[in-house]
Amino acid sequence: MPGPWKIAIRCVTPIGSYADARHTSTHVPTQPVNLATAFLNRANTYARRTQYEKAFADYKRALELDPSNALIPYNVGNAYLDSGQPALAVEAFSRAVSLDAGFALAYFNRGIAHKRLGDSSGADADFRRTLELDPTAEHARKQLGQASHAVRSCDPANRRFLVRDWYACKRDGE
Repeated sequence: MPGPWKIAIRCVTPIGSYADARHTSTHVPTQPVNLATAFLNRANTYARRTQYEKAFADYKRALELDPSNALIPYNVGNAYLDSGQPALAVEAFSRAVSLDAGFALAYFNRGIAHKRLGDSSGADADFRRTLELDPTAEHARKQLGQASHAVRSCDPANRRFLVRDWYACKRDGE
C-alpha cells in the first residue's frame, strides 16, 4: 500500500494544485491513511472550482469508504446548493443530520436549501433547530428575522404566505 504522502499527492495533483499537494504531503505522514478524507478533500477542491461532476464522483467514493461520516453528505449538500440544486441539497443535508443529530451547520444549510425551494416552514424549523444546538448562531437568527420581517412587511393581514411571495411583492413594488 502506498504511503500517506503518495495518496495525498495522487488525490491533489490531478487537479493541478501542486502547492496543495506539497503542503499535504508534508503534513499527512504523521496521520493514519484515510482514503475517505483524501477523496472528500479532493471533491471539495473540485467543487470550489465548479467541477461538480468530478466532485460528485469523489464524494460518492468517500461515502462508499466511510458511510458514517456526516461531513461527507454535508459537503455534498453544499455542492448541490452551489450548483443550483436545492432539492438534492435538502436530501444530502438530511442524511448528514441523520448521521449526526447535533450538526448545527447542516441544519442551517438545509434551512437555506428549503428557503431556496420556497419552503419557509421547513426553513424556519431548521433555523430554529440550529439555534437550539448553537444559541450563538447569529446567521440562523438573521435568517429567522428576515422571514418574519418578510411576512410582516408585505401583507400584515396574511402572515401565512411564503417568503418567496414576499420577494415577489417586493419586486412588484407592493
